[in-house]
Amino acid sequence: MHSLRGNLEFTKEEIQEKRAEILPVVLDSIKRVEEVEEGYILRFGSLDLEMDLVTEWLVLERICNSFLRYQLTLESNNGPITLLISGPSGTKDFLQMEFSLRRWL
Repeated sequence: MHSLRGNLEFTKEEIQEKRAEILPVVLDSIKRVEEVEEGYILRFGSLDLEMDLVTEWLVLERICNSFLRYQLTLESNNGPITLLISGPSGTKDFLQMEFSLRRWL
């Protein structure tokens, strides 16, 4: 069991179902993807709705793909949201397949 917001308990299967539901919406919100040495930077808009969506997704991702490292940046003056995802060797290949990143590259 895993705790999410509000200390609600969810099974791994329930978390994976929620992730599968939210992932297409998150991917559709990506404005640009940039490849960096250690992984990828995903760039989103600056709307509060996008921030809520990305943070909810990150909570799920952290459970489902705990080997990855996530660095979320909220730019000043309501600037864009950027997310660096990196990890061990093979991370880039995994992310390309998992999130179909080729459509932005």
